[in-house]
Amino acid sequence: MVYRPPRFAMQTVAAMSLLFPVALLLAPPAHAEDAVGDVFVSVTGGGGLVFLDGATTGIIAPGVIRGVPPGTHTIRVDEGCKTGTTDVTVRVNAIERVTLALTPGTGTVKVEATPPEAEVTDGGVRLGAGSFGPVPLGCGTHTLVATAPGRQTVTYTVEVSLRGHVDVRLDLPAAAIGSIAITPTPFEAEVFVDGATKGTGPMTVDGLSAGVHTVSASLDGYLPAEQKVTVLPYQIVRSTLELAPKPVKAAKGPRAPEYWGRVGLDAGVSAAAIGFGIAGYFQYDRAVDNYATYADLTYADEPENFYANEVAAPRTLSYAFIGASAASAVTAGVLWATTKPKPAAVTTEAPPGAAPAPTATPAPGSPGPRMAPPMPGASASPQRSLELHVAPAGAGVVVFGRF
Repeated sequence: MVYRPPRFAMQTVAAMSLLFPVALLLAPPAHAEDAVGDVFVSVTGGGGLVFLDGATTGIIAPGVIRGVPPGTHTIRVDEGCKTGTTDVTVRVNAIERVTLALTPGTGTVKVEATPPEAEVTDGGVRLGAGSFGPVPLGCGTHTLVATAPGRQTVTYTVEVSLRGHVDVRLDLPAAAIGSIAITPTPFEAEVFVDGATKGTGPMTVDGLSAGVHTVSASLDGYLPAEQKVTVLPYQIVRSTLELAPKPVKAAKGPRAPEYWGRVGLDAGVSAAAIGFGIAGYFQYDRAVDNYATYADLTYADEPENFYANEVAAPRTLSYAFIGASAASAVTAGVLWATTKPKPAAVTTEAPPGAAPAPTATPAPGSPGPRMAPPMPGASASPQRSLELHVAPAGAGVVVFGRF
């Protein structure tokens, strides 16, 4: 009897014989585990956790990622709030090197604020109103401020992590309000609160938020008045503004009679100073001329009497006139300074004092003509010279000279 195997067994063997060559073709090579590469990752000025294609490797840079399949991969390094990303192409049995520079990263925040018109800012930068988001924010601590008319301001501090997300809900309660009772003086003054006009006369301004407000009033012909008023919740605060009249410059009226009288007196004294100065000049000039004549006289001509009457007397008189001129000039200056509302500084230069007249006595019994006694500052020579000096003295003229 011939043994025949079951038909099912024969069919199984035939199928396996057909599938074996196909399996050999599809199977990986004997050393497929060696068809990979490595990546060396470093960070400029620091380190961080290394990620490969979004998955953590557990490696801290600088470090090597081993067994990376060939092809293009994304390398990322995170360190605190900083991150860096780059792409690298891995080759079989090769080590690729990448260096990343980390920069500040971001996260996201979604806000729901009530009422819908509430404005939300971060560091003065508007993020949105009502419900909005998610919006990107830098990794770190942020202070969100929500404001709305008639509502209290709400502040919320949120910590944003790198690539993290935070949901924030902000409910703004109704603002505490108060009133200011304002009384301006005069009542016709126009009243302002925080720069906005509210009308004229005494009034009560309601619906002001609690806090400091500026109350002011103005009226033509008056200086404006202003106050800082602190409004308390649900209370009435009083403010009184008193406006002071603007200063009015007095119109210039006609001069008083006393003023013109002093002006006339000053003019008269000034004229007297000029007259005395001119008289003194001519008397001194007369003395100079007569002195030249006296120098040529003999004893027979009675020179002593001539000198006393024609030289010494005019010279003395000239000194008196010059002194009177100087005194008049000083008096005129004082009168003029005290007459003005704001007296100007008056500087009076006193004229140089003249030397006293000489008292030389001729020697008795001297023959021939006598030499005339010298004038102040003159030599004994018969030839004489005269220097005349004219200097102002206040409103007058002072004349003096020397031989």
